[in-house]
Amino acid sequence: MDKEDILAVIFTTTLAIGAGWAGVRAMDFVTTTLGLPASYHLIPIFGGLGGIAGGPIRAENQLILCHLEELAKLQLGLLGDVVGGIAGAFAAAFLYAGLGLDVSKAESYPMIISISVLAGAFAQHVLETGKDKFLKEAKAAGHEAAARAVARPAASTFAQRAEELLEEGDFEEAERAANEAIAANRESTAGHLAKARALHRQGRTREALALMKRLLDRQFDPVVAYNIACYQCVLATDADALPKHRDDILRGLRGAFEAKPHLRALARKDSDLEGIGADAGFQALLEEET
Repeated sequence: MDKEDILAVIFTTTLAIGAGWAGVRAMDFVTTTLGLPASYHLIPIFGGLGGIAGGPIRAENQLILCHLEELAKLQLGLLGDVVGGIAGAFAAAFLYAGLGLDVSKAESYPMIISISVLAGAFAQHVLETGKDKFLKEAKAAGHEAAARAVARPAASTFAQRAEELLEEGDFEEAERAANEAIAANRESTAGHLAKARALHRQGRTREALALMKRLLDRQFDPVVAYNIACYQCVLATDADALPKHRDDILRGLRGAFEAKPHLRALARKDSDLEGIGADAGFQALLEEET
């Protein structure tokens, strides 16, 4: 064994010990500090073994040790295979979600080991696949975030315009502006509220009520709950209908007042609630302290 061979063995051994120590510390951090399952240790162990197995495949059946090709150029050889294998295995872990694997369950270990070995042996291909998937998902997420960033201000602008048109008494145009707000952002509560008000002012209170109920089913909003109570009260026009809906109306108003106490002041002068204005339960709600 000549001097260059001895240096290659020393380089390989030293760097392998250093890389191994760094790997152990990294995995301790992952499992102890981050709280991930101890089975994550399988990934670098078998990924590294896969990298060792893949090295001779890529180097025409030669096992190459670390050595200096030039003064400033270190050929990593076997160590590079190990590091590449580990990287490939972790790239495969990034893809585990698509395979439905749960690394915390023992029945997944054989598959994790197999994938880690194969990913380590063919690390370059796995890394390229992982890169493509990551870039694709990042691009999609970027487009979605950009769409949201544009949609929200646009929806807000249309909803505000709808409210202005409602004040002007142009209910049909207000409905159209509200529809534009909803088209820009389907989650726009302001857009849905403006549309419901426009429908109500056009005498289409049942449509307004149905719209508000769908919105409330998705997420509680005190203004939506208040509007539902108002529309229910308007639709319960005769003496027989109002008692049937009284409890629902009062329940909706109670929830709205508890979340937004200032709605009590609005309710005291809201013409939509005239039908229940003399009800003792309604009067009690108006006088309650929060």
